[in-house]
Amino acid sequence: MNQLLPDSILYPNDNGYNKDIYTYTDEGWLSSQRSIRWDYSLQAYTENIIEYDYDAYGNVILQNSSYASGEESSVTYQNTYDDQGRLLRITGVKRNLHDGTYVHSLYEYEYDGNNYVYNSSDSTFSAEGVLFDIS
Repeated sequence: MNQLLPDSILYPNDNGYNKDIYTYTDEGWLSSQRSIRWDYSLQAYTENIIEYDYDAYGNVILQNSSYASGEESSVTYQNTYDDQGRLLRITGVKRNLHDGTYVHSLYEYEYDGNNYVYNSSDSTFSAEGVLFDIS
C-alpha cells in the first residue's frame, strides 16, 4: 500500500467534527469512504458510507452509497475506451434504492494528442428511467 494515502482525515464542521476513514484496493484505488459527523449540540453522530469498484483501467464502474438519512443509492458506470485505452465516454445510471427512481448521466471526452480535453456532460432522464441521447 502507498504510504502517502491517508487512512483518515479529521476536520471541523459547523457544530463539531467530521472524520473520514478510507480503505484502498491493492492498486491504491479508494475502496470505501466512511464519513462520521459528530454534532456537539445534538450529542450525536451520523454516518455515511460510499464503496467503489473499478475496471482494469482504474475507473469507477460501481458506487454504492448509504446515508445516515436512510437513503441508499447505487450507481453503475459503463466506460468506453479507444484502441489506446483512453477514456471516451462514461454512461452512468444512479438508482435511488428508497424510491426506485433513476438518474442517468453522460460524460464524453475528446483528445488532442495524448492530452484529453473535457468535451461534454449531461444528466437527463425520463419518468421511466430512460436516458435521452443528447449526441
